[in-house]
Amino acid sequence: MNEEIKKDQEERSEAEARQKTDKDKEAAEETKQAAEEEAAEKKSGKKKNGKAKNSKSKADQKKLEEELKKAQDEIAALKDSRLRLMAEYENFKRRSQKEKDRMYGDALIDVTKAWLPVLDNLERAAASAGKLDDSSDAEAAKQVAEGIDMIRKQAAETLEKIGVKEIEALNKPFDPELHEAVMRVDSEEDGEEKVVEVFAKGYIFEDRVIRHSVVKVAN
Repeated sequence: MNEEIKKDQEERSEAEARQKTDKDKEAAEETKQAAEEEAAEKKSGKKKNGKAKNSKSKADQKKLEEELKKAQDEIAALKDSRLRLMAEYENFKRRSQKEKDRMYGDALIDVTKAWLPVLDNLERAAASAGKLDDSSDAEAAKQVAEGIDMIRKQAAETLEKIGVKEIEALNKPFDPELHEAVMRVDSEEDGEEKVVEVFAKGYIFEDRVIRHSVVKVAN
């Protein structure tokens, strides 16, 4: 009886041991399968990441190429604009110089036209003076002198017509902006720094002195 019980216990123990061994094998298989699946997922993830990185790198490169082309186009446009601007400036300079020359020529023609009648009268006066000789009477000489004086007045009027005025100097206070003192004289009768004699008349156009009056000044 005891032997049967003992044998039965041994059989149960063996059965339990075999059952435990089978469970351990199943657990090991499951662990192995899970490890293999995890490794496969990691490998697949790496491939996907690699493809994503390559795709991003190509996109970045394409973007850089587009930006470079845009910058090159902008530089070319700036160069073209600069060349056009330089050409326009050169044309403007030529037009300005041409217009300046034309205006100067017009002004010169106008001044010459204003002085031609004076020149005509000077030639007539010279011709009349050339006819005078020892046999000419005083009346003929007087007429020539009067004609020359008329030409002088005509010349003064011509200057006024073109905007040139005589600088007043005689008996005026000395002004270095308008007068040039070439001589000084002590005088008790005349005031100090007063112009007492004019050697050469001065002329002014608007606010620009053409020639200073050459004068003698009293101290």
